[in-house]
Amino acid sequence: MSTAPNLTLLEGFLPVFKIGATVKLKSGSPEMTVTASEGTHVEVQWFEGPEPRQKILPAAALIVSRKING
Repeated sequence: MSTAPNLTLLEGFLPVFKIGATVKLKSGSPEMTVTASEGTHVEVQWFEGPEPRQKILPAAALIVSRKING
């Protein structure tokens, strides 16, 4: 099974996203940047117009939207 270079699969197949990965909600959302990861949750940031937004979301609700280098 191959995985994108900016996520790792752990026990139970829970994705753990690398800092800087660009992700989206599986149900659809703007692109968001991963800024922190702790256990089963990921902190993400994005912009709505000129306003920055930040939220903590379950990792299981996210998918990679763009690959990162490294």
